[in-house]
Amino acid sequence: MVSRRGGTVLLLFLLFVTATGGASAKTPVSQVDVGCVKGLGFTSEGELAVGVVLGVRFFEVPTFREVRSIRAQTGFVNCMALSPDGALLALGSEKNVELWNVATGELLRVLRGHTNWVRSVTFAPDGAFLASGSDDTTVRLWEVATGNLIRTLEGHSNWVVALDFTPDGKFLLSGSLDNTAVLWDWTQGNPVFVFSNDAGVTAVAFAPDGEHFVVGLDDGSLWLWETRVAGSRRVLKSHRDWVTSIAFSPDGAALASGSRDGQAQLQALQGEGVVSLSDHSGTVTAVCFSPGGEFLASGAEDGTVLLYSIPDRGWLKP
Repeated sequence: MVSRRGGTVLLLFLLFVTATGGASAKTPVSQVDVGCVKGLGFTSEGELAVGVVLGVRFFEVPTFREVRSIRAQTGFVNCMALSPDGALLALGSEKNVELWNVATGELLRVLRGHTNWVRSVTFAPDGAFLASGSDDTTVRLWEVATGNLIRTLEGHSNWVVALDFTPDGKFLLSGSLDNTAVLWDWTQGNPVFVFSNDAGVTAVAFAPDGEHFVVGLDDGSLWLWETRVAGSRRVLKSHRDWVTSIAFSPDGAALASGSRDGQAQLQALQGEGVVSLSDHSGTVTAVCFSPGGEFLASGAEDGTVLLYSIPDRGWLKP
């Protein structure tokens, strides 16, 4: 990891994982200054979008040549999401959600309605709707084309900090510091099931097949739930502190997670393969796989983003 006065550095690492679960990181081959990382995502063109306090910066992979940037207009950025086709960008900017055209850098509209900071945003799989979760304890559903508020979901009693749609888009999962993850029939506004946990829910993600989802808790634990079987869950390899971000690999075989303990972790969902990736010097705020699963990116409060190449999946074998 490298740091400079006045900024931090984006590093490119190549990670080669052995069948025994060991890992070695090569010397970084590219670097660029960024700020405190608020989110990560890969565009449809394969660029890496890095959310920072003032907006989003876009980089080519693997050269890390910066190709453009977007500056938030209504406040500091707390979260971000790219639409499934990579054409649109949603920014949680203080109490608002800004919707941007990625290619042109045009601010399309500002979605207003939350009464406290927006902590999570996510697009429906068809890209037609957007969900936002807030410190005001609500989840709001928006129509992307018009910016109209479609529905407000109420039921949590603490901050809503994590959201994800099922792959078919029929249901929405919300995670809150009230220790619950709620599965919603969002089109009707009804909770389908409340998954009670042992600590605050700080991250959620559905597997690509929709049959399972994972919740990360503020005590550092990770739990794998079956979507259709109430009470059926198992514990995964956990962190030492608050889980901030989780992501499934595109094939559903592996789970990446980031934590306040400064580590990004990659583990197999079948078998015992677990790899702790290079430590950041601060809270890991985001993890993200590339669409093809060949890269994994992790970003942190210290401003560093590490990009790993995963050419060999042998370590995932049970």
